[in-house]
Amino acid sequence: MLMASGDFTTLNELFLQAVEKHDKPGCFLFKTGGRYQGLSSKEALNKVAALASVLGRLGVSRGDCVAVLSENRVEWALTDYALLGLGAISVPIYSTLLEPDVEYILRDSGAKGIVVATEPQLQKIGNVRSRLPELKFVLAMDCARLDGTGAECWEGSLALELGSATGLVESFREKARLTRPEDIASILYTSGTTGTPKGVMLTHGNIASNLNYSLAEIPAGPEDSCISFLPLSHITARHLDYALFAKGATVAYCPKFDTLPRAMAQARELAEGPQVSMRLLKRSIYNAAEQSWAMALDDIAAKTAISDHHADAREGLAAFQQKRKPKFNAWLEGK
Repeated sequence: MLMASGDFTTLNELFLQAVEKHDKPGCFLFKTGGRYQGLSSKEALNKVAALASVLGRLGVSRGDCVAVLSENRVEWALTDYALLGLGAISVPIYSTLLEPDVEYILRDSGAKGIVVATEPQLQKIGNVRSRLPELKFVLAMDCARLDGTGAECWEGSLALELGSATGLVESFREKARLTRPEDIASILYTSGTTGTPKGVMLTHGNIASNLNYSLAEIPAGPEDSCISFLPLSHITARHLDYALFAKGATVAYCPKFDTLPRAMAQARELAEGPQVSMRLLKRSIYNAAEQSWAMALDDIAAKTAISDHHADAREGLAAFQQKRKPKFNAWLEGK
């Protein structure tokens, strides 16, 4: 039986406790110039507090929805923590979604603004923004070509706030502590494979409860460095990121799956501990593959006339997984 191992009831409590408990020079690793560099716990707190102030200046207040359209990168995590601290609701959008799907989610959620990563993502928003009157602002992580887009620069706005405002961290702490477990933390949309995407509301208490009960089962600590490569738009990936952060592990972000081997090698070179936590990485790969098989079976059953054989296919997949389990366990242990 799993036992609760955490003592937080909201994601804001998790974040504030973690940056205080695990004061380290590299709580996050992010790429710049093709190489990883570290972001300290103190820098992370300062940036989150400054971004929360920027978002507040843009009109975001408690209960407002703000979307995030981005691949995995440190700005994703910092934006998420800033929104949560304000009492706002983050609405993750898969970076692979096409314009009609993005537009639908923004309209259905009533998003007041959106934070986007790359130029192609910004172009998607530019093409649909005129039809979204509730969308008041766009913040872009990549700022090289923003002229005429109506978007503000994520990093530039942050730098201005850090350079001019005072008392940012204390103000952020005060607002973050107002959040209660029953407050909505995030709205996640279903894939829409079998119909219109549905928004699923998750409270701080929902996610915090799951984290409290799973932390004891996650073999990571301050000496470990782990790669985040599963899409943060999915709650499983975010759950793991929250858990690793709570346990003080360094999280390195890998925005593209095909660059994972190189990212692993680079993160290992920079890791504070002796090695990247390969056990967590391998289990993540296995779980992702297992989930992909199950989703594929569901998709095939939904789109074809073979639903009668769906149960048989699932039983076959389960039997195959059971047969392969000893080999997986040996691989997991590095044997």
